[in-house]
Amino acid sequence: MPVTQTIRSRYIKEEKLLRLLRRLFPEQTNFSIQLRDDQWCFTVPSLVSATDLE
Repeated sequence: MPVTQTIRSRYIKEEKLLRLLRRLFPEQTNFSIQLRDDQWCFTVPSLVSATDLE
């Protein structure tokens, strides 16, 4: 089941986030990335860990 996750935008740019998500979930094409209240909101098959975001 897809998960909607949020992270603070100041730590990562949208382009870098998209590259990371494509690498982690190559079978998914649309992550519904949106910037809301200084946080990136996106939908993924499973949670992205803090380690992956570093």
